[in-house]
Amino acid sequence: MSHITIVLFGWVFLLFTASCEDFLDLNPISEQNVDDFYQNANDIKTAVNGAYQSLHLVYNNYYFFGEVRSDNTTIQTFVINNADIDEFSISTSNINTAQIWESCYTGISRVNTTLGRIGGIEMEDELRSRYVGELKYLRGFLYFQLARIFGGVPLILEEVNDPKEGFDHSRASLDDVYLQIEQDLDDAVGSLPASYDAENMGRATSGAARALLAKVHLAQGENQQAIPLLEAVMESETYELLPAYEDVFDINNANNPEILFSVRYEGGGTGTGSPFNNLFAPKAAGEIITQLGQANGQNVPEQSLLDAYEEDDQRFDATISMGFTNAEDEYVEDPFTTKFLDQGMTAPFDASNDWPVIRYSDVLLMYAEALGESDDAYEAINRVRTRAGLPDIDETSPGTFTEKLLQERRVELAFEGLRWFDLVRLDQFIPVMNAEGTVPYEKGNLVQEYHRVFPIPQSEIDVNPNLEQNNGYTF
Repeated sequence: MSHITIVLFGWVFLLFTASCEDFLDLNPISEQNVDDFYQNANDIKTAVNGAYQSLHLVYNNYYFFGEVRSDNTTIQTFVINNADIDEFSISTSNINTAQIWESCYTGISRVNTTLGRIGGIEMEDELRSRYVGELKYLRGFLYFQLARIFGGVPLILEEVNDPKEGFDHSRASLDDVYLQIEQDLDDAVGSLPASYDAENMGRATSGAARALLAKVHLAQGENQQAIPLLEAVMESETYELLPAYEDVFDINNANNPEILFSVRYEGGGTGTGSPFNNLFAPKAAGEIITQLGQANGQNVPEQSLLDAYEEDDQRFDATISMGFTNAEDEYVEDPFTTKFLDQGMTAPFDASNDWPVIRYSDVLLMYAEALGESDDAYEAINRVRTRAGLPDIDETSPGTFTEKLLQERRVELAFEGLRWFDLVRLDQFIPVMNAEGTVPYEKGNLVQEYHRVFPIPQSEIDVNPNLEQNNGYTF
C-alpha cells in the first residue's frame, strides 16, 4: 500500500471533527466520547492517522502562504481573500489565515488528545514509543507552520477538557514556541525509525525529524546547530537524489528515496484526494487539463519565475508547461505547474498527488546555507545543479552567496510552498518583493517589515481577549 490510509468513518470521524468555529476547536468532542474511543492499540493507530489527516486541512490552502505571497506565483481568479495575500493588502478578517490557524490547532488538538491517552493503553512498548514519536513530530511540524506564519502563538500541549480553557491562553513568545518545537522534534528523532515497511510508508521517520529540526534551527539563524542534523541525513543510506528531476513527482513513484516527508493524498473516492490538479490548472483551460472539474487558475507562475530558469535547466520542463491546446486545436500560452497533475482522476478535486514537504535536494541546499559560503557549500549546491544539467558555480560566479542560494532554492523547489519562507528567513523579502514589477497590481515600496508575518485572525481575537494582534495590522 503506497499511502497511509487515513479514513475515519461514522462516529469515529466525529471524534476529530470540530464542533465550533473558533478556538473551541481544541475541544472537538465530549470527554465521554474520548473515553469510549481509546480502548486498544488499533484505536491509537486510528487516532494517529487522524493526526496525519489534519495536514490535509493545513495544506489545502498552504500555497497562498508559501508561494502566492512570494514573487513565484499569482492567481487568475479574483477572490478578495486570495488577492489580498497576493497584493499585501491582507486584512485581519482574511478567511485563509483563519482557516490555516484553525487547521493547525485542529491537528494539535488531535495530537494532544492522543498523547494524553496513549499511556493507559496496552500495547508493545516499541510501538507506543513510535506512535509518540510520530505525534510529537506532527505537533512540532504544526507549531512550526504557525510560528512561520503568525510568529508567537498560544502553546497548547495537553488535552483540553473544558471549552473555556480555549479562552485562557495568550500568545507565547516566538522563542518559547521554537523551544517547544525543538523539544518535540528532539523526542521524535529518538523515537522514530529510519524507514518503514510498505504498509506504513509515508509516516514520519527519524530522517524527516532531523531535517525538520534543522529547518527550525535555520529559521532562527542557528546555522551551526543545523549542520550535524543535516550531515546525519546525508550520511544515511535512506535518501538520495533521483537521477531525473521529473521522476521525483511521478504519481506512481510517491515513495521514492528523495522524499523525506510529504503530505499524502489518495484519490479514487477515498475522501483523501487532493484538490491541486484542479486548483492550479489555468482557468481558461476549463476541463482540458484537469479532465474532470473546472480549473481555478490558482498558484500560476509569475513571469519573474519563468525568467529565473537558466537556459538548459532540465527542471523547467519538469515543473512548468507553457500552455495547452484548446478545443479548437489552437495552442494557448497560459503557463501552469505540472508538479501536481493527475490525469487519472475519477472525480474532480480528488487527485492522488502528494505534496512534497522535505526533499533530499532541500537537505543539500539547507546544508549549504548552514555552512555559509565555502567549498563544501558549493559542492552541495552543485550536486543539485548537476542533476538539473547545469554547470557548477563557485565563489567567482555572479552574485552574493545568499543570492545564489536563493536562486537555486527557487528553481529547485518551485511551487512546493517554500519561497516566501526562504525570503523571510534570509531577510530578503523586502528588497525582492519591492523590486520593480514584482508585486502584482502595485509597484514601489509596498512590502514592509511587518509583512514578515501574517495577521492573527480577528475571529480568534474576538473570542479570546488574551490574544494580541501582530504589529501593522489594524483592519
